[in-house]
Amino acid sequence: MPNTGGPRQQRRLLLTNVVRSISLYAPPIWLKGAESGTFMRQMNSVHRICALRICCAFRTVSGEAAMVLAGTAPFDLQAAVIDLASSRSGSQGYLHRFGHASDPYCSHCETQVMEDAEHVFMHGGRFAGAREELEVRLEGRVETESVVEHMISSKEKWVAVNTVTNTSWASSYNKTTR
Repeated sequence: MPNTGGPRQQRRLLLTNVVRSISLYAPPIWLKGAESGTFMRQMNSVHRICALRICCAFRTVSGEAAMVLAGTAPFDLQAAVIDLASSRSGSQGYLHRFGHASDPYCSHCETQVMEDAEHVFMHGGRFAGAREELEVRLEGRVETESVVEHMISSKEKWVAVNTVTNTSWASSYNKTTR
């Protein structure tokens, strides 16, 4: 793709999003294996070139500046965010489904309950403290059916749910990657 002329910025962004989607497919599976610096350097290089093409910059522009101008994040951060947002990477049920865990049950509960994202956050013992903190902030009970209602009722409640869930999943992600 030429640096000047050629497709407009929207089309360049579309092509870059195709590259991003393909390269970020299923990060929970390959992210741990990609801890070698070589793979991440190669992927960051590809995403840097894409960012340079989006903002029509020359190769002398730093990768960070190009990504800021293009409105994209580095590849390793995008992969970690998608892995975290999928909320399946730490779920025993999901890992068991693909043969990466011996059983699908929650290790924090005394009964054999299938561990999925809803169980982990809404019912499981792993985030009981975070759930209690959220109930105090929302001034009400946290249930699967009521979370969205709380979030759209006010900006403060949206921020509270967002903060607690991001903090909880980030701590869970850090524990599973150690």
